Parts: sequence; structure tokens; C-alpha cells
Amino acid sequence: MLLGRLDNGLGYYRFAYNGSEKPYVGVIAQEVRALRPDAVFRGRDGYLRVYYDRLGIDLQSYDDWARSGGRLPKIFDKTLQSQTTEYVAKEFAHAGH
Repeated sequence: MLLGRLDNGLGYYRFAYNGSEKPYVGVIAQEVRALRPDAVFRGRDGYLRVYYDRLGIDLQSYDDWARSGGRLPKIFDKTLQSQTTEYVAKEFAHAGH
């Protein structure tokens, strides 16, 4: 479930990993890969994973996030911010808006 968009345009989501009911908050690897392929890798299970430290944000449980005030994190990587803004604009245009 989309919780909002980070300052750079990346979606910030509530999700659970396959086989788990524990909710987390974070970004979607497919969105990140389009902008920062160095921040995404494929795990042994075949699923894409995000190096959150390369984005300057933390993966955290939904409960921890909610207890801390439920604010969207700030990304301090200006390169990623400008690339993401361009990507979101292209996706928005491609969707016919």
C-alpha cells in the first residue's frame, strides 16, 4: 500500500515479504532499479532487494515507523532526487496524464 512519495518522487510503501505477515515500510526495488541500479541486487531466491544504505534511508517495520511518528524519510542524495523526479514525470506522462 502506497503511504506517500518521498521528496525525490519514489513511492514509500507498506508491505510484507512473501510468507510473512509482519508489515514493513520502504521503497520498491523495481522503482529504485530504474534510477539507481547500484542500490538493487537479486537475492538467491530470485527476488530483487534494495541496499537501503545506498539511498540514505532505513528499512523498518511498520510498527516502528508508526511509533516514530509515521513521517516519510528524507533522501539526501541530490543525484537520485533529480533522476527520480525525471522518472516519475515520464511515468506520469506515459500513463496518459
